[in-house]
Amino acid sequence: MNDDQQPQPDAPPDPQLESFVHRLTESQSSLRAYLLAALGNYDDASEVLQRTNLVLWRNARKFRPEAEFMPWAVTLARFEVMSFYRDRSRDRHVFTEELALLMLQSAETEKVDLVDRQAALRHCIAQLPQNSREMVAERYESRTSIAAMATRMERTENAIKSALVRIRKALAECITKRMEVDSAT
Repeated sequence: MNDDQQPQPDAPPDPQLESFVHRLTESQSSLRAYLLAALGNYDDASEVLQRTNLVLWRNARKFRPEAEFMPWAVTLARFEVMSFYRDRSRDRHVFTEELALLMLQSAETEKVDLVDRQAALRHCIAQLPQNSREMVAERYESRTSIAAMATRMERTENAIKSALVRIRKALAECITKRMEVDSAT
């Protein structure tokens, strides 16, 4: 690589590129949700998200800053999903192309709802009591096992499971109410 291809440390940042990176970073959870809905498997969604990010990065200069980022990103992600299915078409555990298209259409329809639901979830988690927020973070962010949580908290596994069920139920009710309030405004 020659010096012309590497950014210079003293060079002023490219505002268009900075805007692109910000939007790309901001879109990751929505893209992951879309891909998970389209592929039905977390590992496959992660793999296709990485492929999509590479394609988005390679096309960064083509993105118009005044345009909406997510529709463009989802279009490129859709092509990556189809490519993924084509590459894996010989695997009997991968969906047919027709089913993949149906899943993509469903994921595109639900994408807007997922963004709103994620915002409602963040709001509702913030409303939980501190110990409940900590349990949610430990279980779902840190991916701590029920057994490890029970040992650390000196409680039974059933007690931890019951507490998590109550928390999830409270979150589901809160999200439903929040979505109703948001759709009414």
